[in-house]
Amino acid sequence: MTVKAGYARNHLVPKKMALYATPENFARLGVADPEAETMEEKRARLAAEAAVEEDEEAAADLRAADLLKHYLRNKVLAIKRNV
Repeated sequence: MTVKAGYARNHLVPKKMALYATPENFARLGVADPEAETMEEKRARLAAEAAVEEDEEAAADLRAADLLKHYLRNKVLAIKRNV
């Protein structure tokens, strides 16, 4: 997240709601510096995040299908045709 310097300096940092993006703070939090990663690392990270999203979407689709199957379990469909 990016905020204006004055807001960060006068409000967020003194209340310990934010930290400056320094290499020491990245190391202390155990987070990789997003600007320091190579293009290959970035592609790999984005691919991994996309795979997780696809898995979550597939799980949501399966839950919706199970709910619909349960709802339609004892329903009868009657099709009338005028000949």
